[in-house]
Amino acid sequence: MNALRATPRRPVAALLALLTVSVVPGCTSADPAISAGATPTEVVGDPPVGGPATPPAAPAGSDADDPARVDVVLTYGGVESSTGDVEVSGYAAVVEDEGRCILTLRRRGHEDVRVEAEAVPDVRTTACGLLAVPIDRLAPGEWQARLEYRSAQSTGQSAASAVTVP
Repeated sequence: MNALRATPRRPVAALLALLTVSVVPGCTSADPAISAGATPTEVVGDPPVGGPATPPAAPAGSDADDPARVDVVLTYGGVESSTGDVEVSGYAAVVEDEGRCILTLRRRGHEDVRVEAEAVPDVRTTACGLLAVPIDRLAPGEWQARLEYRSAQSTGQSAASAVTVP
């Protein structure tokens, strides 16, 4: 019985050896740099969240020192009755350190009211957190809230959003 089992293994082993000899030479390259352990190329896939790892080159004729434009989204704006503040929050569509968020409240016939806060990078955006202005600094009526983001690398502003002060 052992003799019968040994017989089928020999043809299988011989077949595997033959395949290895015929396939492996096809896996090598005529270029010695490629077959001698050349550095693998980068796999191209989805860009990292927040955009490419390196910013695109500046267009011809532009100042390379100008900050890149980024989208800024105002996610909330309203009066918080428990604090007596106009509160606004949002984010910049970029991930970076050392940015600032500026809330501007504007109403015709009144001085603009501005507050600033440090922006905080998170996984996909740079958050502005909650910016608050006490309503006693604002006349009753409708104000336009706009959120701006600034850093050495990026700048942008949101669309205006109406906030009604009682």
